[in-house]
Amino acid sequence: MYELNAERMYELNAERMYELNAERMYELNVERMYELNAERMYELNAERMYELNSERMYELNAERMYELNAERMYELNAERMYELNAERMYELNAERMYELNAQKHNRKSATCQG
Repeated sequence: MYELNAERMYELNAERMYELNAERMYELNVERMYELNAERMYELNAERMYELNSERMYELNAERMYELNAERMYELNAERMYELNAERMYELNAERMYELNAQKHNRKSATCQG
C-alpha cells in the first residue's frame, strides 16, 4: 500500500511538475514573443521615421533649392533689366544729344545763311 501510494505520489508530482513546466514555458514564450514583437515594432518605427525624415528632408531641400533658384532668377532678371534699361537710357540720351546737336547746328547754319 505504501509503495502504491508512493508510486502514485510520484506520478502526481511528475504530472504536476510537467504542467508547471509547460505553463512556465508558455509564459516565457509569450514574454519572449512580446519582447521580440516590441523590438521589431521599435525597429520598424525607427526605420519608418528615418524614411519619413529622409523624405521630408528631400522635400525641404527641394523646396529650398526651388526658392533659392527663384530668388536667384529674380535677381538675375532684375540685374539684366537694370542693365538693359541703363543701355537703353544711354542710347536714348545719345540719340537725344545727337538730335539737339543737329538742331543747334541747323540753327547756326540758318543764322549764318540769313
